[in-house]
Amino acid sequence: MGRKATTIACRKREERAAQDARMKSAIAHYQKLETTPGSTQMSLRSIALLHKVPHSTLHRLLNGGISISDFNASKRHLTPAENRILLNFAEDQAKRGFPLSHRKLKERANAILQLRKGPNFTVGTAWVSRWLETHSDTISVYWSRGLDRARASGLNPVAVGWYFDTLEGLDRLGIPRENWYGADETGVMLGQAQKTLVIGPAGQKVQHKQQDAEREIVTVMETVCADGTYLPCTVIFKGKNILKKWGRDNACDASIGVAPNGYMDSELALLWLEDFNAKTKTKNDLPRVLIIDGHASHTSLPFLDRAAELNIHAVRDQRERETGLGVRKEDFILLYTAARTATLTPEIIKKAFQKTGAYPVDRSLITESQMAPSTDESLKTNFPADLSSPVKAILAANRVPLTQETSSEPTPDSHLRKYFSLPPILIE
Repeated sequence: MGRKATTIACRKREERAAQDARMKSAIAHYQKLETTPGSTQMSLRSIALLHKVPHSTLHRLLNGGISISDFNASKRHLTPAENRILLNFAEDQAKRGFPLSHRKLKERANAILQLRKGPNFTVGTAWVSRWLETHSDTISVYWSRGLDRARASGLNPVAVGWYFDTLEGLDRLGIPRENWYGADETGVMLGQAQKTLVIGPAGQKVQHKQQDAEREIVTVMETVCADGTYLPCTVIFKGKNILKKWGRDNACDASIGVAPNGYMDSELALLWLEDFNAKTKTKNDLPRVLIIDGHASHTSLPFLDRAAELNIHAVRDQRERETGLGVRKEDFILLYTAARTATLTPEIIKKAFQKTGAYPVDRSLITESQMAPSTDESLKTNFPADLSSPVKAILAANRVPLTQETSSEPTPDSHLRKYFSLPPILIE
């Protein structure tokens, strides 16, 4: 493969770095001659010619001047410590499967700078592009496009490698089985019955079946643990207010919420995270691993920041699925509980974590025959590439149709400590 082309700005930066190195060498040469008795003297101009640096610049620096690089660095918004934090955050989020957009990177930079410069400070519109250009040797910009269907269904060796690098790094932190969780939501279409085999007059191409005209989405968020247990689920209905009748038969002790469209939004995701923390932190004081999908509500910076503050390692999984059933809101939890009770058994939950290699962490469970060839494009696509979480493995292996007939780095500055809430992932 040919060498990747560099931008004009990159080449100028490389040339500036090379000249700075030569200038430092010239200054050290001159100072050594000045402090070493009996050494062969050279003029300042001769030293400049020897090291291929401008004589005037060398003379100015020796007389207390500053270099252009140091002058430019003094004008930068971020201090070196803040810059390291932002770089580490961008790299870490990409490895966990939550790559930052330009907007999110700007939001994070503003959040860091506002701790020191005040709540009204914001970087300029071109700052993100310049910052990315400056650090192009460390991070790059990619179009976030998915794998094609064949490659996605076959998984991808590079993305699988990254995924298990992250899990193995977390495993080396000594996080016990009871602190590994998988969470996922599924959308349920109310009023739409599942496709079934029916009987009708001969000679027809289609036999229609009556169903409710209501077309509302209900979202269910399930959370399972590698030790075989599970948490009470969260059910989100479409609406503005919670009606008492919706929780009339709440045998599974579900938490009930409402959203304008029936989907989990960023605000509800934060509330769910607080609920998850309250229900899991009592086990011990160790970090927790939370495998979640790439829904926008789970990748918002407030969600990821709060997870870090709560000592929760969020790792991305990204397969989404919807299912439909013909029920009413007031009947939903009752019918869902029957299927949930039959499905979420300790044996099934443990097997789901084991089958997906999530816990115990075992990358060998994703075999070569399940993968498709990796390409440069797939290497940089959304990560991980369509890997099954424990929750999805349970749904896939134990689908219970819910119809009406169903019966069953260095220490940071003090103002930056909030961004070092989680220990680093150790990837060897």
